[in-house]
Amino acid sequence: MIRIAAASAFLVLALAAGACRSAPSVLDGAGIQALLDQARAEHRREVVIPPGTYQLPAPGGNGWHLRLADCDNLAIIADGVTLVVPDEFKPSLMIERCKRVTLRGATFVRPQMIHSQGAVVAVAADRRSLDVRVAAGYPQELDDSRRFGRIPVMNLFHPTQRRWKAVPDLYVARHERLDAGLFRFHLRQAADPAWDVAVGDRAAWRGQSGWGHDLCLRWTEGLVLERVTVKNGAGMCFQELCGGGGNRYQDCVITYGDKPAGASEEPLLASSVDGLHSSGMKRGPQLIGCTFDGLNDDGIAIHGNYALAMSVAGGRVVVDSRPIHRGPPESPFCQPGDRVRLLAPDMTVAGELTVTAVAALPAGWRPETYPATNSRSFQNHEAGRYTELSFAGPVPAAVAAGCYLENVAAIGEGFLVRGCTLRDKRGHGLFLKAGGTVEDTVVENNLMGGIVVAPEVDAWTESGYAVGLVLRNNTLRRCGIGNQDWNGAITVAAFEDGHFLPLPGGHRDIRIEGNRFEDNDCANLVLSSIQGLRVTGNVFVRPLQAPIPVPRSGVAAGALAWIAGCEGVVAADNHIEQPGRFLQLPAGGDGAALLAPSLTGR
Repeated sequence: MIRIAAASAFLVLALAAGACRSAPSVLDGAGIQALLDQARAEHRREVVIPPGTYQLPAPGGNGWHLRLADCDNLAIIADGVTLVVPDEFKPSLMIERCKRVTLRGATFVRPQMIHSQGAVVAVAADRRSLDVRVAAGYPQELDDSRRFGRIPVMNLFHPTQRRWKAVPDLYVARHERLDAGLFRFHLRQAADPAWDVAVGDRAAWRGQSGWGHDLCLRWTEGLVLERVTVKNGAGMCFQELCGGGGNRYQDCVITYGDKPAGASEEPLLASSVDGLHSSGMKRGPQLIGCTFDGLNDDGIAIHGNYALAMSVAGGRVVVDSRPIHRGPPESPFCQPGDRVRLLAPDMTVAGELTVTAVAALPAGWRPETYPATNSRSFQNHEAGRYTELSFAGPVPAAVAAGCYLENVAAIGEGFLVRGCTLRDKRGHGLFLKAGGTVEDTVVENNLMGGIVVAPEVDAWTESGYAVGLVLRNNTLRRCGIGNQDWNGAITVAAFEDGHFLPLPGGHRDIRIEGNRFEDNDCANLVLSSIQGLRVTGNVFVRPLQAPIPVPRSGVAAGALAWIAGCEGVVAADNHIEQPGRFLQLPAGGDGAALLAPSLTGR
C-alpha cells in the first residue's frame, strides 16, 4: 500500500512497511500524479490519500489533469478528498487501458463557471429575440469565441426557484452584446405564443467548454467508481468508451457548484452536457444509488455507433466507420467475431451476421461515389474512415450503399440502473439503445422524456435497438414538460425521418412493469416498432392536467398512451388515477386496441 501522509505545511509520500525505494515529495496536487505513476510502476494494490483539498496543476500539453494508464487491480482510496480542477476545457481524470481499478470517495470541483445564466429583461414583439442580463458573478465573456463562440440552446427557469419552466429549447441563431453584461439572443425561430416566455424569467446556457469531460474512461473493464462526486461539471461528467465495460458507478453524485465570487444567486446548471455517457462498450455499465442533478443534457446515455455502407459486394461491405463523441481515432467499429446488425434503407432490420475479418483501407482512400444519407454525421466526406468488413454469410439483398450497420457486440448490452435519482434537467432522463434493466429509479422535473429507448441515426449516429429490456418499478414524475414531440414519460420506439418505423423495427422482448407515472402532461407511454411487449401493473396518477400541442410525429394530443407498429403485445392490470381534464383517450395509434382495455380507473 502507498499512503500520502500529512506533515506540517506539506505532504510527504510514505511507502508501505518494508519498502526501501525513495518516495517523491508531494507538495500539492501535482504529487498525486507521481503517486499514481509509482503505484502503477510497482504494481501496488492500494493508494490512500488523506482527507483534504488538493489544487491540481494545469494540464499543460498532455490534455488531462490526472491520468492513470495500463494499470490493473489498484484501489485508490480518496475519502474526504476534494480535487480542484483549474482548466475548464480539459478532463479531470483520464483512465485508460485499466482493469479492476477502484476509485473511492473523491470530489472533483471546477471553481470556474463553465456555463452562464441571467434574467430576461425584454422579449421582442415578434418573439424572435430575448434580451438577457447576465447575473452578477457569472461569466459575461459571451463574445469570447473560445468560451462562448456558439451558444446552441438557451433554457428558461422560474424567476425565483431553481426550476425549469415548461418551455421547449430556445435554439439560438446568434447573440450580440448590447451593453456591459447585457446580451440579445436571436432565436432560429420565434418563440411560440403558447410558450410561457416572460420578462423576469431566468435563463441559462452552456458554452464551448461544455464539450469537455470530467472523468473519462477509455478501454476499461471492471472499474468501480464509488461515492465519486462531480461539482460544476465541464460536460460529460462520467464518460466511458471503447472497452470491455462492466464498470460500476456506486453512489456517485453530480451536483451544483458553489456560487461564484460576487454572485447572489445559486447556479442553475450543475453540468453542461451528460451525466454518464457510455459509448461502444462490450458490456453496459452498472449505476447503483447514484444521484444526478441539474444537467443540461441527458442523465444516462448508453449506445453503440453506426457505420455507413459505401459499397456491398458478396460477403464484403466497405463502410465509413468514423468515431463520434471524440472517440479515439484508433477505436475500431468492430472486431472479428462481433455480431453486426444490418439495416435496410427504411432502417428496419435486414439481418445479423458475424464478422470474420476487418481491414482498414489505406489513408487517403476515397469511394468513387458517396451514397446519399440523411445523417448529418456522415456529410463531411473528408472526415471518413473507411474499413472493409467480411462476414460469415452473404449480405442480405436489401442491404446496399447508403444503408447502416451497427455492432451489436458494442452497444452496452446488459446495463443495470438501480435505485438512482435523476432530477431537474434538460435532456432525456435515460437515453438507452441496448437491452438491460432500469429499476427502482426516479426521474423527475425533466424537460424531455423520462426513459427514452430509441436508435438515432440522423444527428449522432447512435445505435441501436433494445433486445431484452426491463423497465420495472420506476417513478416518472413531471417528465416531458418541454413537450418534446414524441418523447413520452417512457418511450420505446424507432422514429426516423418524421415517422415511426414499421416492423421489423428491431426492439424485441420489452417489459414495462410496475412503474408509477405522476403528473406527466405528455403522452405517458409511446411504444413503436416492438416485437414482444409486456405492459403490466403500471399506475398513471394525475396524467394530462395541462394541454400540449399536437406533436408532429402524429401522436394524438390527449392520449395517455400511443402504440404503433407492435406485435406480440400483452397488457394487463394498468390503472389510471385522478385523470386530468385534458385526457381524451386512454390509448391511441394503430395498436390502441391492444393496450386500451388494460387501462382502467380506480
